[in-house]
Amino acid sequence: MRRRKAGRRVLGRRGVKRQPERPAGFAIMRPGGFRPTSATRDKWRRVAARQRDAIFLDAYRRARHLWLAGFDAVFPAGTYWLARFARVTVAAG
Repeated sequence: MRRRKAGRRVLGRRGVKRQPERPAGFAIMRPGGFRPTSATRDKWRRVAARQRDAIFLDAYRRARHLWLAGFDAVFPAGTYWLARFARVTVAAG
């Protein structure tokens, strides 16, 4: 009922069938070209989540660089695959 009052229409079966099978490109699927990793409408929670992700990725990249160079490295908490299959050392969470 709200849709009708707002003047919006349903695409319908024919309209759906006329659409291409896949999106034309990545930009259509992800406006702005970013990968959403946290789902919240609260701006400050998003900012905090991005900061946590950036800190994790920085620590992970440093540890991976050391590990690939042959040194002992401590990966940040949350590193799963390497801990399980490559037996790397992971910091306590």
